[in-house]
Amino acid sequence: MTFFMDETKPDIVISYGSVKHRNFYRCKNSSACPFNLDGPGGVLGHAFFPDSSNNCIEIHLETTENWFKEVGTFPPQNYHSLYYTLLHEIGHSLGIEHTGVNTAVMYPSLNDNRKSVELDQDDINAIQSLYGLPPVKRR
Repeated sequence: MTFFMDETKPDIVISYGSVKHRNFYRCKNSSACPFNLDGPGGVLGHAFFPDSSNNCIEIHLETTENWFKEVGTFPPQNYHSLYYTLLHEIGHSLGIEHTGVNTAVMYPSLNDNRKSVELDQDDINAIQSLYGLPPVKRR
């Protein structure tokens, strides 16, 4: 899977919002998002799942959170990892539901049981069940 930027017809759009915020691409009239964010310390963001109309998928992140932007390390106390949160929400935008495996990226909340910011085998199994195994590289 390869990601690249296409400003003319994006597949996924990431935006920041606060409690009541708007959809930017899903609806032509930029309607209010039906899912509220809740201010600091609660819901960090949410994402729409793919749909049969192939609409642009939106990820909305809470503007009032203390975002830690360094990749590959855990944030200090009272900060949230932007990388890890986006990894989770991109999982939803690709069609992955929450899991009960508390070490997985797709676990419904951040927790201290994670040993790294890498994908858990449960996350890998979920994406492969939707999109198949990666192609075999030939030498």
